Amino acid sequence: MTKALQRITDAERTTREMADHMRAYPGCTTGDLACHFPAGDIALYGDAAAKLALAGDTKRIDGRRSAQ
Repeated sequence: MTKALQRITDAERTTREMADHMRAYPGCTTGDLACHFPAGDIALYGDAAAKLALAGDTKRIDGRRSAQ
């Protein structure tokens, strides 16, 4: 796997993990993610994660479904 492809895969995984976390804790906002994710990741992926969480995208990066 090329380095660029690995970075894209890592970005997708991080975004989905953030979205899963926000769905698991309904009051969680991108500002609340600082307890669980590095600030740089939140700056890069937080908005996309929030959109995924609101859209109800339940398919996780590993193919399993999130509990709703």
